[in-house]
Amino acid sequence: MLLFPGWLIDNYQKGFAYTGKLLAAYAGVFLIYLVEAYFSNRLADYRRIRFEKAIKKDFFDSVIQRDFGTFHQYDVAEYISMQANDITEMCQNYLSPLLSIIRSVMMIAVYGVFLVIFVDISIAMVILIFSVAVVFVPKLTEKELARRNKGYMDGLGQYTASAKLLYEAHDILDFKGRKKLTELHDGELDHVLNLNMHFRKLNSLAMVLNGGSVEAIGVIVFAVVAILLGNHAITLGMAVNAFAVRCRKCFYLPASIMCSTASTPSLPGRT
Repeated sequence: MLLFPGWLIDNYQKGFAYTGKLLAAYAGVFLIYLVEAYFSNRLADYRRIRFEKAIKKDFFDSVIQRDFGTFHQYDVAEYISMQANDITEMCQNYLSPLLSIIRSVMMIAVYGVFLVIFVDISIAMVILIFSVAVVFVPKLTEKELARRNKGYMDGLGQYTASAKLLYEAHDILDFKGRKKLTELHDGELDHVLNLNMHFRKLNSLAMVLNGGSVEAIGVIVFAVVAILLGNHAITLGMAVNAFAVRCRKCFYLPASIMCSTASTPSLPGRT
């Protein structure tokens, strides 16, 4: 679909008949794209659900086989939190991004060939080189981001365990005792939310660095296209195609994936 805007700009003088054929072809390709996107998303969801099921089953089987001492290293509520929350988040932050990054690599290869054939090799090299470079930007905050997120997930497990105990104490306490439970809960809640805010502060910075590095590619591409247009090395249609390819999400998705996987929680290992 990326070729059509450039073809229209370079060939609009050929009249309405040519434009109509171009529009019909564009609509046909777009419909094919929608069908492909639907089945691609269905396949990704199927694999994610199967993966999550396998991980949850393996986790439960591993925990239930532990001896008494090892099992009670964690509270039951913490195991429930891991089973219900942490594993789901791990699946979302590992399998789905893995499928997406494989697809992105394939798309980058296709668009790279497209740029070389239909635009200009210098623009292709600029986009491809800087697209690879921005993948390493999340490494700047990866370790600290993972550390803070682990602290938050540990705190969330402790909060779940505390909330369970407080609820269980409801029936044996009078009004004053229940008021004290409210105060205890407020303290636990503030603590876990402060841990979350501590993580989110750095996560916001990481997102800005990631997004800024991606947008910087646009500035560089703009400069290269301006120089090539000034030297009459490319047509206006080629310039439009270059900007269209630069905006494709496959060129910035790997960097965002690196950022998201850096904050994935960990689970206790097998024993």
